[in-house]
Order: sequence, then structure tokens, then C-alpha cells
Amino acid sequence: MPQKDAPYKKDIPSRDGLAGILGPLELEIMNTLWRLGTGTVGDVVDHSGTQDSYTTVKTVMERLVKKHLLKRRREGKAYVYEPVESRDALEARISRQMIDNLLRGFGSKAISQFAGVLREDPRRLQELRNLLEGMAQDDGSGLPCGPKPGEGTPSEGTPGEGTPREGTHGETASRGNKRGDKNDSVPV
Repeated sequence: MPQKDAPYKKDIPSRDGLAGILGPLELEIMNTLWRLGTGTVGDVVDHSGTQDSYTTVKTVMERLVKKHLLKRRREGKAYVYEPVESRDALEARISRQMIDNLLRGFGSKAISQFAGVLREDPRRLQELRNLLEGMAQDDGSGLPCGPKPGEGTPSEGTPGEGTPREGTHGETASRGNKRGDKNDSVPV
């Protein structure tokens, strides 16, 4: 029987943010395209820090298209790829889906654990207090009123950016076991 509060290490991502969701090559490709805006497979190979082959990068980029993280268009003989959404929008969407899943699965226990974690970091606890106060003032009801599912936030850029695409809310994309991929699912 596990000790109280002992996490199951195999179930908890060991890396922060998108590095805990995407494989290393997937993240390198996404970071490169967020920096460039658009690019071909060759552009990504040339401008990223990867030592992976052209073919490997191309395969992983095609998987990112299937996961709806990249889109592509034909220009001459090459495909030009670009991120479907900004990094901030992707992080916001994934974190919202993770929180929704926690609340659906664990309800008040998840809220209690979240509050306990925040209690350990006074700076984060104050950040939450400020956010809740701002939400209560914005709505006038006194209740928190953050973005509803399908709504973006002002920090996400262009209107519609960061909103879930039709048919993707709460779904996951399965991963292969090729280099740069992880063998779990990513909310998309």
C-alpha cells in the first residue's frame, strides 16, 4: 500500500508545460514553427536544433498535422506548415482540458488538492485571489466567470485563436512510438 501523499511517479509527467505533453522532437518542431511562423520540412531541419533526419522530421510533422497542431498547404513542390494556434493558445486549451478532466473525475477532491498546493506557494495563492477578484468584478454576480469552453482570452491573440476546433473538445490523439513521440495521449 502506498504511503499517504506518495505520488504514483509513472502517472505524473516529469516535465513542465508542453514538454510534459509533447515528445521532444514534436516540441522542437512546434517551437521552430512558432518562431518562424511558417516553414517547409527543410526550413525546420535548418532552423531547429535537431540532429534528426529530414525523413524523421517530416514524419513527425505529418503526425502533428493529424493531431491538428499544424496545418499545411502546397506551394509549388513543397508543403508549407504552420501552427494551428499560438503557443499561449495551445497551453491555455490543454490546461483547461486537463482541469475540466480533473474536475469531472474528482470533483471537490481536485479543488481541495489544488487549494492545498496553492497554500504552499503564497505568491501563486495571491495570484489566484487577484484573478478571482477580477472575475467577480467583471461579471457583477460575485462569481468567478473565466472564459467558457470555446471562448478565447484577450492574451491569446486574434479572435477565435485558442478556441477548440469542432469535434476536438475533450478528445485525445493517440501517439505512435516513433522518435519524438510519447506513448500516451495528448488532449487536442
